[in-house]
Order: sequence, then structure tokens, then C-alpha cells
Amino acid sequence: MRPISSQQITAVILAGGRSSRMNTQDKGLIQLNQKPLIQYVIEAIENEVSNILINANRNQEIYQKFVKNPVIKDNTTDFQGPLAGLAKAMEIVTTPYILMLPCDCPMIGTALLTTLKDQLIEQNAQICVAHDGERLQPTFALLKTNLLESLLTYLAAGDRKISLWYHQHQLSIADLSQYQDFFLNLNTPQDYALLTKKISVENVPILGFSAFGGTEKTTLIIQLITYLKQKNIRLAYLKHNHHNFEINHQGKESYEYYHAGADQVLTSSRNKFSPINRCKNKN
Repeated sequence: MRPISSQQITAVILAGGRSSRMNTQDKGLIQLNQKPLIQYVIEAIENEVSNILINANRNQEIYQKFVKNPVIKDNTTDFQGPLAGLAKAMEIVTTPYILMLPCDCPMIGTALLTTLKDQLIEQNAQICVAHDGERLQPTFALLKTNLLESLLTYLAAGDRKISLWYHQHQLSIADLSQYQDFFLNLNTPQDYALLTKKISVENVPILGFSAFGGTEKTTLIIQLITYLKQKNIRLAYLKHNHHNFEINHQGKESYEYYHAGADQVLTSSRNKFSPINRCKNKN
């Protein structure tokens, strides 16, 4: 089989669930770092596929703002699960392949689709599903669109379990254990709190300075710290010292950076590590 091109794939993002464990919040529209979850998914795949569809059973007008194609909803009104959204997408798309993704996976990357495509071709499969190293991730899958009749028959029989339908076909399992973060999603408010913390830590910007002595790097860094503090940006300074050192005192760079406004100054050497934290005054 020839490699699968992006023009042969339509992505369908599933946002049609009831979200009962998330207090019925529409998960795709939940804000994470001032951006809705579904926008993370769209940005990760928009250059990897020919078209993007959103399957949503509520808030269709809001979801329509994210894509050019009309938002699609299930043919039923009782939230029958991801296969119902997939079936609706299969009825509409004209590409030979569909990439199915949930709306609440903000950490996915392009390696997901690349791996799914490669494995589907290599195994000559009809469906390729991601595995995170611990369990199958059934809503992260690449499928042939011509499976529509089989899927409609399965749904008409009252079946809903996605993995059972998969195993009725030539199935390939893609090992994505090295990308476990791709599958971090939001099912509960606790998941949201953990993911918010993880993303905030990983997105901390880092600036590095390296120069010979006497090149005025201290002056530059003090000016930069002063400027950033004027913008109400919290920051920390980490200095590596090749020699033994004594803790903060006037005349030392760490002293100057701290008094320029750094919230935290850290100095380290081979045998010492010194953090200086700025504490808020308590009345």
C-alpha cells in the first residue's frame, strides 16, 4: 500500500458526550490557560489533514466558530457514545480515511497521526488504534471510511462498545507508549486541576546568559529583571558558580539581582545550592 497523504484524511473531533463526570460541562469548551480544549486539538492536526469536522450535540453555534465545515450531531438524541459521532462523520466525508480524536486531549502532537498511518499501512489494516503502553485508547484511531455499513449494522443491533466493533475488523495497535502525555484528558474536575498544574510548569519560559567576565552581563540582567518586574512578571534567577561562594551580600551578583526585583534567586556550585525567596509581608 502507498503512504497515506494528508489529503486522504478527514479528522472528526468528538465533542458530543454528556460529560456527566465533569458536572455536565461541555468539555471541548472548557478553558485551559485561556484557550478552549478543542482549540488545542485543532491546532495539533490542522496541517496534517485535509478537513476537520466537529461532532457536537450541544453548543453547535459556538463550535462552528472553530471550523469551516458544518458542525455535525448524532442522528439520535440520547448520547449514544463515540461510535454514533463516528458514524455521522462517515456518512459525510469524501476522504478514504477518518482520524478520530476526543475534544479534551490538549497534549497531542503530530507523532500520533504519523504513527497511526505507518502502522495501518504496515499491517494492511482497516483500523489502527493507539495504545499508551498500559491500555488501548479507542477514541484515538485512524479508520477506513468504507466501514460505514458495518458500523451502522453494529449500532442498529444496539451495541455501543467501541472495542468490540474494532475487533470485528482487521485491527492494528499502534504503540505510543513513549507519548503518554498525548492521552491526558479531562474526565473530572480533579483531572482539570492536575493538567492545569502540569501545563503551567511545562510552559515556564527560560532565558539563558553566558559570557566572559567584564562583558557587562550583570548590568544587562539587572536591566532585564527591572523591566520584567515593571510588567508584573514573576521570575526567578539561577546562577551557576564555578567556585565556592557565600550567601547573598552587597557587591555580589545575586544581591544585585534580588534587589532589582527577582522573586527568587538561586546560586549553585558543585557542592552548594542556595535559594533566596522573596516573601510577601503579612499584616
